[in-house]
Amino acid sequence: YKATDFVVPGAGKLELVYTPPSGNATRYTVHDYTGPGVAIGMFNTDESITSFAHASFQYALLKDYPLYLSTKNTILKKYDGRFKDIFQDIYDKEYKKKFEAKKIWYEHRLIDDMVAYAMKSDGGFIWACKNYDGDVQSDSVAQGYGSLGLMTSVLICPDGKTVEAEAAHGTVTRHYRQYQKGEETSTNP
Repeated sequence: YKATDFVVPGAGKLELVYTPPSGNATRYTVHDYTGPGVAIGMFNTDESITSFAHASFQYALLKDYPLYLSTKNTILKKYDGRFKDIFQDIYDKEYKKKFEAKKIWYEHRLIDDMVAYAMKSDGGFIWACKNYDGDVQSDSVAQGYGSLGLMTSVLICPDGKTVEAEAAHGTVTRHYRQYQKGEETSTNP
């Protein structure tokens, strides 16, 4: 997730500080704590987002499916907004004509809207999610359409040709161990 998180021990100011090579730091006050709490600082790079976008567009073209990117850019205006803007710019400049030729499309949707769409749909689309969103939503979709055990994980390089795949793991393994003991699980049989 490329993040640093910690438990805030008590009252104090939480700041983000960006220091370019010139040394002229910019400080952003995140919160003034009056007591204990938690904090997280996340980051991504344009290079990583661009690679993610190309991999997503290439995979959609390979499968002849429309592509949806979901974010919560109404709340994370800068962070998620950056994903939305980079995807749109790359689509417009490099993929729009290719998508139109195949009669498929690219669209950005808010994640809550996309979750509702995915639950009602019959599939037939590629869903580009940020890491955490993908972890959570892929399990929801797999369970809704059969079982977590049917799910695989696929990582695709921006060239659209290099793929890393792995079997389902994590939650499904824990559920299988419970099943072996005769215990009930939330996973569809």
